[in-house]
Amino acid sequence: MVFIEYIKIFLFLVASLLLVLTLVMLPKLFNKKFVWKNTYRPVECGSQSFGSGKNKIEIIFYRVLIIFIVFEIEVLIMIPWAFNFYLTFEYSSFFLLVFFIILLIGYVYEYIRGVFRF
Repeated sequence: MVFIEYIKIFLFLVASLLLVLTLVMLPKLFNKKFVWKNTYRPVECGSQSFGSGKNKIEIIFYRVLIIFIVFEIEVLIMIPWAFNFYLTFEYSSFFLLVFFIILLIGYVYEYIRGVFRF
């Protein structure tokens, strides 16, 4: 009985390996060896790059990054907690409160530092 479960796992691994190899080799089979003239030019965010690569980045990008990181951490914690709320209500309420307090401190710190002023 247990041996059948191992066979299922082995077949799944073989099928996934074949799928990956097929998806990797398929473009190589249909490639016509045509190279565009701009294939090897550097591209930044879909547009052609211009100027030197040593230009300084404006501080607004760092501000957006800090806001995004705090928001991303909030979402990464909140979504699994929301899906399992009925299972972990007794134990996670205190930890979620602590998390919200830390998150609020992060938002207050960002507000004091002037991150939200663009």
